[in-house]
Amino acid sequence: MPVKRSMMADLDAAQGPAKPSLRRDRPWPIIRSLNKTLKSDAQKFIVKPRHASDPGSPDVYFVKDTRGLVRIDPSHIQYLQADGNYLELHLPDRRVVLRNSLAEVLKMLPPYLLCQVNRAQAVNIQHLDLIGPEEVRIGELAFTLSKHYREPFISCVQVISGR
Repeated sequence: MPVKRSMMADLDAAQGPAKPSLRRDRPWPIIRSLNKTLKSDAQKFIVKPRHASDPGSPDVYFVKDTRGLVRIDPSHIQYLQADGNYLELHLPDRRVVLRNSLAEVLKMLPPYLLCQVNRAQAVNIQHLDLIGPEEVRIGELAFTLSKHYREPFISCVQVISGR
């Protein structure tokens, strides 16, 4: 039985006012969802730097400073000091401040060179003068060696023991 036009009008009136749909006339929710997807996908494509143990990796690094990009030889770094959102690289002649975490910088630098001694500090093994039961020393500077980092630290250092 064919539906008459008046019956269709009665059905439309019974359903109430038309609800907005996601058609071409209202693309905002679709655009918002695409923007969220693109932002989350962009985080997947962050390029991580190579470690110094990789063949062909650089012997020097460049860090962003107020003057521009400053060249740093990782073997010249004496120690790293974390302070909130900032990290200080202490060199013999200067100090460079970065806005990175200690863990991020330790992943970028050669793993055989720097070793973490506590939550906020890492020292260069080549500059160490003394390793005690609760502290390590570089010249006159003393760094607390916490219990949590003691075993990993000792495994970073080559120890020759007698008996």
